[in-house]
Amino acid sequence: MCICPNLESLSVKIWSDIYDPRLEVPPENFLQGFNPFTTLRTYLISSASPFSIPNIISCIRSARAQSSHRRIPLTHFKIEVNGGIQKDLIFDLLDALDVCSLKTLVLDGIRYAQPDLIDKIAQTFPNLFDLVLIYRACDIQFQPGFIEWPCAAWEYASHFSSFKNLHYLGWNCRRAEPTITIASMPCFENDDFTIPMYDVDIPLDDERLLAKCLWSYCPSLEYMLITADIPALAFRRTIKDGLVQFENFTVMNLGAFGRNPSTGICWTPYFPRT
Repeated sequence: MCICPNLESLSVKIWSDIYDPRLEVPPENFLQGFNPFTTLRTYLISSASPFSIPNIISCIRSARAQSSHRRIPLTHFKIEVNGGIQKDLIFDLLDALDVCSLKTLVLDGIRYAQPDLIDKIAQTFPNLFDLVLIYRACDIQFQPGFIEWPCAAWEYASHFSSFKNLHYLGWNCRRAEPTITIASMPCFENDDFTIPMYDVDIPLDDERLLAKCLWSYCPSLEYMLITADIPALAFRRTIKDGLVQFENFTVMNLGAFGRNPSTGICWTPYFPRT
């Protein structure tokens, strides 16, 4: 990287499944030679360890200190963490990234997903264009599968109101399926099925209504992607007979910065997996 002092795009992949301090990205002595965040516009790190995040934060803050404008040029940031990122690290990272004007933010592997996280992101980056959040329920969940988030999906909708320019939202939050609860046991004991046996977490018919619910609070929203990986279920905002609707389609190729030829969608948050 010292050969390219004006590096603008950097993609890092950690191949080891076992944490090794020598594999921290960036290493502790990295700043002594070269700090890429002084010039980077796009930064992607995959399969990272949570232990590397403090060093990334230090690099970003050091780059700010070196800048005469107290800002850094970073616009696209994605981090994919094995084992998950806890609340304190997520918020510290967002505070550090406050020194740049992000257009795209991808946090893959968050272990905290309460509504105040959306508030924090919106407060820090009100003009964010793309946002992808992949939640993992436990530290040993390495595969980013679809999952029920801590709160009902519709409860997050109002927290998107502070975004001024959000066009693309991707997350792995799915509508809760009906589940049998302890309250259902008397029904079985008495053979009485007139009382509902299921508790439904989200009072929405389907994900299309969820997309429209989000749009009602965030009018700039054009696409919502419910995904853990491809293929993904997506919804596109359209206007038919003067009414706003969301059409669903399947995204088979998220791409890097190009458009999907079948849908025309430009899904910049998802950098290609390396």
